[in-house]
Amino acid sequence: MGNIQIITYDDSLAKEFERLNRAWIERYFVMEAADLEIFRSPRESIIGPGGQIFFAQIEGVTVGACAAQKLLATEWELAKLGVDDTYQRQGIGRLLCKSVIDFCWDHGASRIIIETNSALKPALSLYYNLGFSQFIPAVKSPFARADLFLELRAMRR
Repeated sequence: MGNIQIITYDDSLAKEFERLNRAWIERYFVMEAADLEIFRSPRESIIGPGGQIFFAQIEGVTVGACAAQKLLATEWELAKLGVDDTYQRQGIGRLLCKSVIDFCWDHGASRIIIETNSALKPALSLYYNLGFSQFIPAVKSPFARADLFLELRAMRR
């Protein structure tokens, strides 16, 4: 495997963001209106409000993506983690998640959440390993598939 390079969003990567996420969503679930809205305009839905999308590339090939989505001033979401099947189990998801987490802390997050599904065992293992723990949300998710909610809180200084 070549060197993994983590880069940030550029409009030329919008289709790659959709491709990488559409693959896992359509494998396990169905595309929802909220997914389509994000994929229709990632710049407006994620970047514009202050978020970022990170991409993993190997020798110029985009093999993974993950978004830091700003929800509130100090609350962020790690969202839309997708890694190409060929490149899974090589630490790419972990690198992307760490990039998102660092970005969120650097931008004032006190809490990072994940809306996920209990069927996604490899992703859950990664999230728990990164320190996320379950919580019960106060607000209903816009995603019908979301049946498990995780959070990571900033360490008190």
